[in-house]
Amino acid sequence: MSDPQPHRPEDGQEPPAPVSPYPPPPAAYLPPPGYPPPGFPPPGFPPPAYPAKAKANGLALTSMILGILGITVGLCLLFFPVMPILAVVFGHIGLTQIRTTGAPGRGYAIAGLVTGYIGIALSILWLIGTIIGTFSSPMPSF
Repeated sequence: MSDPQPHRPEDGQEPPAPVSPYPPPPAAYLPPPGYPPPGFPPPGFPPPAYPAKAKANGLALTSMILGILGITVGLCLLFFPVMPILAVVFGHIGLTQIRTTGAPGRGYAIAGLVTGYIGIALSILWLIGTIIGTFSSPMPSF
């Protein structure tokens, strides 16, 4: 066996392309007849376009969270009336902002107001019960 002559740059000819020992790649995938090619939407109606969801009012959401926490967690804490009062304040401010801007979150604000007022009522009842319990308890005798 003889080796082919090496390519000389002074010949001015391109070297021959190397021959691959592997078979050529298969042809592109074609779908079965009756189906559209991949990457195209199916015929008919296009999918509906949904608008971006607007964010709820932050003060309304804060009002609802503080109202719920004021009723549930606030019963166990010493600063019980603080959270419901803040819930009522934020709820009214949030409702005003929602009325002027039209932003969503009215349900959050109403839930915050309801839970805030319930929390204030519970704190008043708690205070009345504490006062009555303090003055009506018998004095210990030694």
